[in-house]
Amino acid sequence: MTARNLEALQALAGESVNCVIAWPASAIGRDGVINLRRKFGELRRVLAKTGSVWLRLADTGQRDELAGMPWRAALALQADGWIVRNAVVLQRSISLEREERRLGSAHELLFLLVKERTYYFDLDALGETSGTGVRELRAKRPGDVWSVERDGNRGGCLRLTLRCIAATCPPGGTVLDPFCSKGTTAVAARQLGRNFVGVTPDVMRSAA
Repeated sequence: MTARNLEALQALAGESVNCVIAWPASAIGRDGVINLRRKFGELRRVLAKTGSVWLRLADTGQRDELAGMPWRAALALQADGWIVRNAVVLQRSISLEREERRLGSAHELLFLLVKERTYYFDLDALGETSGTGVRELRAKRPGDVWSVERDGNRGGCLRLTLRCIAATCPPGGTVLDPFCSKGTTAVAARQLGRNFVGVTPDVMRSAA
């Protein structure tokens, strides 16, 4: 996170965002957790009381052991006052990295964080669809293990982004991407009829 990036968030009006898609481009280390908490301080200010944040994180390894960074980050944010509502397991293809003395990594974590216990959440948007195209939610409540396609671009999973926005951003609401780079969140927001604000290290852009 650069100073200019933080300044862009500070320029946004308070409680002007309904949903945040926060997917850092790479795994974070201990310094990354500190920077993440700084950024989330501003996200808390701009997020509506009924708003939500989706935070996607992968773990890092240090000295042949996992660092546990996703949960370290989530617990640090919880200590800052965020409510951790879900830790969704994103099941994906096994990593191509070669390691003969441990299992291949095949998942990441997607945390759902909120400011208040009363927040916007459209459970119907997460329903399964049958072969006829009819959404079947009541018969099967969505779980917290989701399959995602590995497309070589961590930030570019459009179907996953659509799902998150549809569930936690009301129609006509505003979606913020504080790690905007690939434009996937902007595409998803536009497809769903939501407004979009994206923050990159160099510029803030928006689209209705």
